[in-house]
Amino acid sequence: MLTIKEAQDIIGNFSNPNNQDTSLNTKRSFYSNKKIVNRIAYPNQQQNWLYELTAAQAKFGDQKDFKYVYNHIHCAPMLSYLANSLGINTAAAETAIKQQKLQMMSEAKKMRDNYLPYAEVERAMIKLK
Repeated sequence: MLTIKEAQDIIGNFSNPNNQDTSLNTKRSFYSNKKIVNRIAYPNQQQNWLYELTAAQAKFGDQKDFKYVYNHIHCAPMLSYLANSLGINTAAAETAIKQQKLQMMSEAKKMRDNYLPYAEVERAMIKLK
């Protein structure tokens, strides 16, 4: 089990703050249409993760773990950034999800459920502890 603080330390130490597809650095979804406000206030997904983890740590302390936070992320590009930074290739998943033209929360759920289960992410993160 990874704590929120451990995840924060691991993600904070990633050398590259950018997505492999740099067009996703400031996006909230893979597929954007004119009805979705698609800009976030962070320069990259690493900062987005660090903000979310800091907020979760402040709100939950040790009552919740990183799995809880991971399963509540609604931003597929954040999940993609994390996976890519851990050496997990998400190009095929991104392409498949983009083609489905899903809404933001559905993209993230599809990414977690079909392509990037928490157990795989946790295994990769534990190696970096």
